[in-house]
Amino acid sequence: MTQFKLSPKEARSLVADALESGKYEQGKGWLERDGKLCCLGVACRIFQEKEGGLLIQPDGGWVDPDHDGATRHGAVAFNGQSSHLPYEVRDWLGFRLATGEWDLDNPINIHHDDDDQHLVTALTTANDDGMPFKEIADFFRDPPQGMLGEGEDLG
Repeated sequence: MTQFKLSPKEARSLVADALESGKYEQGKGWLERDGKLCCLGVACRIFQEKEGGLLIQPDGGWVDPDHDGATRHGAVAFNGQSSHLPYEVRDWLGFRLATGEWDLDNPINIHHDDDDQHLVTALTTANDDGMPFKEIADFFRDPPQGMLGEGEDLG
């Protein structure tokens, strides 16, 4: 197992602080595209700042294996991933899955972007359904049941 400078709890706290800082413009559908980031893209940027070692492929028109091999101009890949966390960042945060998913039996109801209610069970969905970064930060500070891997401290 990889040794990191920060514990998963410390890492999640730093990402929550970054999400609340107003420094990052929120995007949807990609970790980072055209200067906008999803919440997990922010996590990748903070990982690179604090731990380093990610291969970052910026704005290259590279082929994206996550989306049927389509070419994605303007999108940034972190260790080859464009829409979910690279394994290193997932492990750093202590997440069970690379989408920040939690128990499907514990959906959270959000109201953003439109008048419809959305039941979400992953950070990717919360972000892409319009939940603001400042609210998503709460999931990093107090992860829902099932988000963290075995043995990770919920606190």
